[in-house]
Amino acid sequence: MAAPTTSVSHCKAHTVKSALRRPKTVGDVDAAMKEMDETYQTSFSDWIRSEANIGFVCTYKRQMFDRYMNEDAHTLSLVLCWMTQDWTVASIAEFMLKLFYSYKISSRRFTHLVAVVSAEWPAERKEEIVNVLLIGETPATSAQFIKHYTEGNYLRTRPHGDADDKLDEVPLKPWSNEDIVSLTTAVSKLLRWNDVFMMDFITEYAGLLFTDPVKKAKAVVTVLHEYENLSASATSMPDKSSHSTSRSQSEATLFDDDDSDASQVTSTSEDEEIQRRIAEIVRPKSGFRTMRESITFGMRIFAQMLEQVDSEESNDSVGAEKELTLQALNIACVDMYASTVPTDIKSMGPNSIAEKK
Repeated sequence: MAAPTTSVSHCKAHTVKSALRRPKTVGDVDAAMKEMDETYQTSFSDWIRSEANIGFVCTYKRQMFDRYMNEDAHTLSLVLCWMTQDWTVASIAEFMLKLFYSYKISSRRFTHLVAVVSAEWPAERKEEIVNVLLIGETPATSAQFIKHYTEGNYLRTRPHGDADDKLDEVPLKPWSNEDIVSLTTAVSKLLRWNDVFMMDFITEYAGLLFTDPVKKAKAVVTVLHEYENLSASATSMPDKSSHSTSRSQSEATLFDDDDSDASQVTSTSEDEEIQRRIAEIVRPKSGFRTMRESITFGMRIFAQMLEQVDSEESNDSVGAEKELTLQALNIACVDMYASTVPTDIKSMGPNSIAEKK
C-alpha cells in the first residue's frame, strides 16, 4: 500500500510544481489555478475571485501580495488581472486601496500597478477607476497620480527559473497627449473641479514635467500667467479683479506610511525654494460663470503645456544646459513674477505679499 501512496504524492508534487511555474499571461494564471483546484479538490479559484471576500483577502493575505509586489511585480499584475476581471470598477478600486494601503496613492509603484491592471480596459472604464481613486484628493496628489498613470513604464522582474522562462521587462506604453487630456477632462467633470482646483492641478503637473529647477519654475509661473490673461479674455471680463485666491495646500493622502518607491524624486532645497516662491504669487480670481467654462479653458492650457514640453524636449541638445545655481533660479522666478502679479503690487517683493496675506 505504501508504493501507491508514494506514487500519488509524487504525482501531486509534480502537478503543483508544474502549476506554480511562473505565468506569462493571465491565461497561464487561470490554467494553473484550475489545475491546483482539480488536484486538491478545492474551489480556491472561485473563493479568491469573489468580490464578497475582498475584506478577508486584504486582511489575511496581504503579506503574500506584498512579497510579490517586491519580488515579482509582473506576476502580481497578472494575478490581479485574473482575480478582478469580472469585478466592478468600485470593487477593484476598493481592493487595490485596502491591499496596498501602505503605499501613497500617488506613488509610482502603486499607480503603475493600477495602470497595468487596467491596461486593456476601454477608455470609459479607465476614467472611472481614476475618478474613484481620486475622490477627495488634493491637486498635487491628482497631478502625480495622472502623471504616473499615463507616463508608461517597465515593471522590472527579478530573474529566476530557466532562461526560457524568464521575463525581464514588461512594457507599459506611455499615453499620447490627446489621451492624457481626454482622461483629465473626463475626471475633472466627474469630480467637478472648480477653477482654483484646476489652476493648482495644472501648475502641479507642470512642476512634474521638468527636473531642471529653472525650467520647472518658468513652466509653473508661465501657466499662471497664461491663465490670468486668457481667463480674462475667455470670460469677457471688463477689467481684471485684484482679489486673490489662496493657493490650496498639497496635503498628505489618506496613506500616512512611508512610500518605499525608489523611483520617487527626492525634494531638494531648490524644489522647496520654487514651491515657496510660487505659493507667494497672488493670482487673480478667474470669475468663470460655469464649471464647463472653467474646465474647457483649463484643458486648453493643459494641452498647450503638454505640447510645449514635447517641443522643448525635441529641441534640447545634449550637454547644452549650464550649471544651475540658486541665483539663476531667483532671476527666473523674479522675471516671471513681475509679469504675473497685478500692477498695484508689483513694487512689493514676495515677502511683502506674504505679509499682506
